[in-house]
Amino acid sequence: MIDQRKAYLFGFTTVLLWSTVATAFKLALAHLTPVQLLFWAALVSTLVLGSIVAVQGKLGLIFGFTRREYLRSLALGALNPF
Repeated sequence: MIDQRKAYLFGFTTVLLWSTVATAFKLALAHLTPVQLLFWAALVSTLVLGSIVAVQGKLGLIFGFTRREYLRSLALGALNPF
């Protein structure tokens, strides 16, 4: 596939997926509180990204950080919901 077609395909896919996020959150908020929705979204994201890292065989890299790097990552991750 040529690069321009690939770029259009990725762009279209991104717009399609991104456009469904608002609807999905609105439907989810009909059944969950915002805190519950935030918890489940964070849990699913963590599991998906953890699975990707595990499949790539890079799981050991996660345990090679310093305590300061873990705390910084935690602080930066807390910025997302707020």
